[in-house]
Amino acid sequence: MKISKINLAALSCNECLSQLEMKRCVGGYDTESDTQCFFNCMEYIGKNFYNSNDYDYQYYGNAYVNGFGTYEGTHDENDIKLGPIFYDKDDKINGSIAQYIGQMFGSAASGFVTGSDIRDLFKNGENTGVMGIYRTGDDVGHVVILQGYDPNTGQYSYYDPSKSEQDENQFINAGDICGAIDCLVDSKDNN
Repeated sequence: MKISKINLAALSCNECLSQLEMKRCVGGYDTESDTQCFFNCMEYIGKNFYNSNDYDYQYYGNAYVNGFGTYEGTHDENDIKLGPIFYDKDDKINGSIAQYIGQMFGSAASGFVTGSDIRDLFKNGENTGVMGIYRTGDDVGHVVILQGYDPNTGQYSYYDPSKSEQDENQFINAGDICGAIDCLVDSKDNN
């Protein structure tokens, strides 16, 4: 098929995702880009807290789409590339993510919390089973492992499983965190 300049111009006017849809997506995986942050965090938590060394980010992505246990899956292949939709159509936090995490890890998963409620996930000061979503731009979110909260600075320390090289001290301002979920609820003794 030959593509003319007119066809390219017409094609460029068609958005694949609206701005709102892009804003709602939280890192899936795509072999051509670095958008797999949600599933990288799932792999990190699985390996570090649940001895799930046989499962990689692709396994978690396929389970999110195709289902696992009683979690039915989204059956939308775009969810592998884009990651979970953080907000539903009514701009409410997507509760099915907690159901998915609970099914994958056999835990209750706390459900998403926002604002100052995130600090409560660190009852003993440190808890590295908390996935946090922070803004990297107006329409983009990135998922990392929150490691602790410093009330003096109002910042969360974090680890980013999507980066091959880590800065020793990585911090996010509390106001930049969109939400967080504790993946270790009812599973602290599983290690």
